[in-house]
Amino acid sequence: MELERKMKRKLLAGVGIFILLALAGTWYADEAEKSPLVLQAKQESVEKQAGTTEVIGLQQAIAGSELRNPFSFVHEREGEPIQGAMPAPKNELSSAVPPAAVAAEKQGNIPAAPAISLCGIVEGNGQWLALLRVGNNTVTAAVGEWADGWQVTGIGTATVTVERSGQVLSLNMSETGAK
Repeated sequence: MELERKMKRKLLAGVGIFILLALAGTWYADEAEKSPLVLQAKQESVEKQAGTTEVIGLQQAIAGSELRNPFSFVHEREGEPIQGAMPAPKNELSSAVPPAAVAAEKQGNIPAAPAISLCGIVEGNGQWLALLRVGNNTVTAAVGEWADGWQVTGIGTATVTVERSGQVLSLNMSETGAK
């Protein structure tokens, strides 16, 4: 009989401890969800004191076009001309320039710097790509693709050949200062 009482007491004590632990766990679980606001405010003030450096040109990069994988088979064809496009209408303001000024410009015979330059040559997926600087933009182009009216006709290990309206231009890596 006494053995039965001890067994009942142990059973009741075990059930009581289990219930107390379950209640304590739920009470502490509610408290853990709240974040300490004071610690977050200190972290922000430490960041402000350390001084954050602003990335120069970040807004321009965000506003620019999305990044593309130059090694994919379907990469950018941004500079390729649209077939069947209408020619741009001539401005009537250009006719207001005196003919003497136009003749003086033609007599200058100053060769204009090419609007395209070679930045680098990359090989990926068994395909050669030329990194061409056109104005302020850098464009990747494979053989047969267009960049600002120039068609890439050949890519070698150190040279890229481009062509526009019969004019063939060979761009060398040595001109870019790369080794």
